[in-house]
Amino acid sequence: MVFIIPNLHSTVSIITNSSSELFVCDTDKSVEFVESFLQKCLDLYNEARGTEYTYGETFGTVHTVTEDNIEEFVEEYIIGWISYVDDIEVPDYFDFTNQKRDMLGWIPNARTEEHRQANSIVDEHVEEAWEEYQTSWIANNLEALQSKYVGNIIVRSKGENSIPYGLFDMISQSLNARRIHLG
Repeated sequence: MVFIIPNLHSTVSIITNSSSELFVCDTDKSVEFVESFLQKCLDLYNEARGTEYTYGETFGTVHTVTEDNIEEFVEEYIIGWISYVDDIEVPDYFDFTNQKRDMLGWIPNARTEEHRQANSIVDEHVEEAWEEYQTSWIANNLEALQSKYVGNIIVRSKGENSIPYGLFDMISQSLNARRIHLG
């Protein structure tokens, strides 16, 4: 048997994939049913794999999207994480801010304090413009977003990589859920 051990330059050379997951469940089930279902899935997974994951260290909040929290849901979980809601293009933060920076004269590779200060002012304007744009986009698409998401149940992972990958398909298929990878 031959072992190949790479010569690492530094710890930066090591790539990890830590991420949180969100499941948007388009189901007529209650939050209580979903929590019970998740516990049963986790119990089955633990039994099959010989692991001892607990519900509290695996799953975060489980709640329903309502008209009262739809805007917060969209800001936190839709914008920046998915590209389209049905046929509505979702704004992309990085594309927007890069375009605004170019328009406002952001200085790449700023080497002097004066340039860094100028970039800081540009970034403040960019953030303000993003907030205005995001608020406007939500307001203009609120009816479609409400139609799509109000009543859905949201399942959030407790932390990075806390939901075992082996449960992804079971949750997605059983609860008609769309999984959103939160980086």
